[in-house]
Amino acid sequence: RSKEQTDPFLLAILRNNPGSIQAEIARRAAAKPIDCQVTELIEDCGDNMGIQSKEDLRQYIHRIVTINWIEDLEDLSLIEDRHWEAWAIPEKLVAQVKDKAEKNKPPRSARRDCGCSMS
Repeated sequence: RSKEQTDPFLLAILRNNPGSIQAEIARRAAAKPIDCQVTELIEDCGDNMGIQSKEDLRQYIHRIVTINWIEDLEDLSLIEDRHWEAWAIPEKLVAQVKDKAEKNKPPRSARRDCGCSMS
């Protein structure tokens, strides 16, 4: 069975929105996740949690990085608790990711400015 057929999160996307962009991404989710800051951070958290196989983390990386386009460390601040829960990310992994993201957050002056008129 392919990965999208075994991951309940991806199955729900395919079932509820079969023609959507998310469904197409879910179909391709068996592929290796892109290399980015968030992928690296999650893999590092997995190492700290004693998860030996990157394969065990792949479904969570796809839910965060591939499907929701959270690629930079500062993007993690966009994720609210309701998102973590809806994406079915284990609480222990969420706590590790939040902690590491906070510690690795760039200083305010180094962050990208969105360019909008509202601050």
